[in-house]
Amino acid sequence: PGLRDRSEDIPLLVDYFVKQHNEKRQDDKVVSPGAYEYMQGLTWPGNIRELENTMKVILQTSRNSTIEVADVSRNIRSTNSEQHGNGGSVLVKSGNTLKEDVERLNKMKIEDVLSSCNGNVSKASSVLGISRETLHTRIRKYEIDVEKYRRRRK
Repeated sequence: PGLRDRSEDIPLLVDYFVKQHNEKRQDDKVVSPGAYEYMQGLTWPGNIRELENTMKVILQTSRNSTIEVADVSRNIRSTNSEQHGNGGSVLVKSGNTLKEDVERLNKMKIEDVLSSCNGNVSKASSVLGISRETLHTRIRKYEIDVEKYRRRRK
């Protein structure tokens, strides 16, 4: 059964995705009760995978430690599947220009690769297919803190 038929599972799944994020990024994010309620009221045509991908975006782009309804709604296309036939989440914001959305996606991609490369800029630039200099320029432009992606050695 789809998530729309099991909305009571959404908080459990969200908690799982938040825990994964926090462990991977050594972060301490939590979700507000209102955000849980809001997500339970949404239709999730892509089921669990769509919820997971949406949570990844929300967790990576939110600057606050508590995910609020506003954080979720910014990352959800507010459409009604009966009206538009395809509701669900998107990685772009309807009020943004194409340039703003591309910049946002670029930043998210760089952060994701830096995370998977443990903050190693040389490896990340290779994975991204750009020079180290270009990556450093974008890191400054997007104000990315590379240190938070570096794993501490014990």
